[in-house]
Amino acid sequence: MAKKILFLDGDLLNLRYCWPCAEDKVHAGILSEENAARLKAMALCQIAVNRTLVQFCFPVACHKLQSFASSHDFAPWALGTVMDFWRHYHNGKGDCAVRPAIIQKAQEQAVLVACDKKILAAFNTYGLELGVNDEVLLHRRVIVEKK
Repeated sequence: MAKKILFLDGDLLNLRYCWPCAEDKVHAGILSEENAARLKAMALCQIAVNRTLVQFCFPVACHKLQSFASSHDFAPWALGTVMDFWRHYHNGKGDCAVRPAIIQKAQEQAVLVACDKKILAAFNTYGLELGVNDEVLLHRRVIVEKK
């Protein structure tokens, strides 16, 4: 189980939104197993987030975040900027979209959510404290944050 977050900052939240894409990048040969393991440890708060590594491993998402921040005169790695970008401007399609959901049943990591008028299995990868009817945001069926 993930360690409890003592302080959620923009770097950690950005990584937590990016992380669900890591497995596909490994399978495509774009991301090494070593970097994937380091990113996972960062996302689970086992080691400090290395922004340079996150930018190297997820260049498109990080570039879009920086462009969004620049166009609005926001600090790119501020928590509010990261939240606003991923919640409203990420523009992912299909499984890559950030979607709101409502918890229907919560266990350790396996969770059922109501999303887009369907009941879906989702993953509480980051060990968030969740209860029935909590509103959350999903990225690739990973619960990234509570609303």
